[in-house]
Amino acid sequence: MKALVWFRSDLRTDDNPALRQAFKEAESIE
Repeated sequence: MKALVWFRSDLRTDDNPALRQAFKEAESIE
């Protein structure tokens, strides 16, 4: 499954829980 992570106002990637979850569950991130 693909995942889409939408950055609205917080562009931090090192402590972003949504991005971390997407990396755990998705085959590809867009």
